[in-house]
Amino acid sequence: MVILLLLIAATVAGLALGLWFNVLVLVPAIGVSLAVGIISLAAAHNSRLAIVVGVIGVLTTLEVGYVVGSLLRAHSPRKFAASQRDWASTLPTQS
Repeated sequence: MVILLLLIAATVAGLALGLWFNVLVLVPAIGVSLAVGIISLAAAHNSRLAIVVGVIGVLTTLEVGYVVGSLLRAHSPRKFAASQRDWASTLPTQS
């Protein structure tokens, strides 16, 4: 149960980070998620193998969430509308 909650939280956190920040934010996010994963899985009295697999899963879902968030940011309709407006302003006008 703890592993499932950590995976969901890491996915949502990665999604949020991908929407608002660049890739350099993953360095401290990986450190924080590594510490939180180890502490919470060790507190749940899991074996060492379960802790290692859980932490690998948390880091993977964090990065997958970041990729999905950055793809959503890149393809957002607001950004598309802004790029269309900028393109339209470069068209020659008839005078």
